[in-house]
Amino acid sequence: MTADFTPDACYEVLSVGRASSLDYGSLDKTLRAGLKTADPLVWSVLACVAGLHELHRQALQECADQIGLIQYGDGFPRATASRVFEEIRSRRRVSPNTFVNANAGAALSVCCTKLGYRGPTINLTMPRVQAQAIAQVLAARWLRDAHAAYLYFVATSDGGEGGFQVEGTLVRRVAS
Repeated sequence: MTADFTPDACYEVLSVGRASSLDYGSLDKTLRAGLKTADPLVWSVLACVAGLHELHRQALQECADQIGLIQYGDGFPRATASRVFEEIRSRRRVSPNTFVNANAGAALSVCCTKLGYRGPTINLTMPRVQAQAIAQVLAARWLRDAHAAYLYFVATSDGGEGGFQVEGTLVRRVAS
């Protein structure tokens, strides 16, 4: 379990996974399609979430509409955002692919698309300490009100210069 989260009475922690500063070549071949121009943060978030998904594949496949994700922390697609600024500065235009991949919500979007999740999602791009309380309140609400049966907490930490850490925690709603 992440250091940030204390289990709430409405959920139990199933698994914790980690990834850090992956490059495209390190991403599992089954996940790579269409992601060559994605940001390295996206690759690491996807690798972390997909790893947890594999551990609980059978249970998760039965309820794709009930799987939510909350990403929080100061990690965002820094490398791709920098490319957007550079392309605009030098050419006064930007590639649509680069622009889309610079979105702070790109990692969760890719996870939902690749893994078939259709539950609630939110990205809290803010310091982890401030975001954790918000994430816990949202998680408790989504789980208690049956908006989600399973939920991923995805914590990101930006170490600058392309270095970052991703920690994912998969939880399941428990009967009250």
